[in-house]
Amino acid sequence: MIDYETKPLTRKQIRLMANIIRTAFKIESLEFPAIKMLDTLEQLFGVNYEILPDDEFEFGVMAYFEQNDLECSIHIRESVYNAACNGSGKDIGFITHEISHFFLIKIFNFGPIYGKSIKNNKIPAYKSMEWQAKALCGELMIPYNEFKNASIEEICEKTNSSYAQAEYFINNVVKKGL
Repeated sequence: MIDYETKPLTRKQIRLMANIIRTAFKIESLEFPAIKMLDTLEQLFGVNYEILPDDEFEFGVMAYFEQNDLECSIHIRESVYNAACNGSGKDIGFITHEISHFFLIKIFNFGPIYGKSIKNNKIPAYKSMEWQAKALCGELMIPYNEFKNASIEEICEKTNSSYAQAEYFINNVVKKGL
């Protein structure tokens, strides 16, 4: 995977960004409305999103964000989009991750520094565009203050997150005091 270096962010700064997004878009539900957010971003910011046949994606790529000076696009595997529409937490997560790239780059101005890409994930997490998008996705899907004392099962049930995402939240965010 290729990653890009960006300005540093802490988990707490990313959590604040998630709270700003939820407040600005009046998201009161514990479940993050990824599919609805695609339409909202298209209407408000002109973000194009495309649902493409699975065979147009490289192996292991579920969705991706693309930008140039004039426009942003989110490309989503048809099977991922359909599963997300049917409530699959992991697929909602794939889409939310790409939405997170949009917010980080275009709204919060945390784009690549010098267009520098590095293979094999050797960028410190706090300066990694991929880590930042993963963290923002997690914060959007599992609001920290509401779930810092919850069980994995409760998180999955109330947020529609995947088991793996809820487990990561408990073991790597809550227990480490991030």
